[in-house]
Amino acid sequence: MSPKGTASSDRSGVTGTFTPGRIAITVLVGLLLVLVVVLIFENTRQVRIRLLVPEVSMPLSPALGAVAVIGGDPRRPLHQQAQVTRTRCRPTAAA
Repeated sequence: MSPKGTASSDRSGVTGTFTPGRIAITVLVGLLLVLVVVLIFENTRQVRIRLLVPEVSMPLSPALGAVAVIGGDPRRPLHQQAQVTRTRCRPTAAA
């Protein structure tokens, strides 16, 4: 007789720390980190950026990151960010 609260040995499925979902997420996060590191190391040349009046010199990867942060709201899909509100023109009554 086993005391209450202990796990029975007849459970089915994968249990423990290495579930298929956790492995998939770990692999995806690892690939994303590798891509970020490659992006940073491949874009190290200096670029000059003109900000209205001053001109700034900085590596290309932080410049791309700044443009990505300034340019978009990650909570909204890209096609919604670029939408322009259009109004229909109603024909006026002939005088």
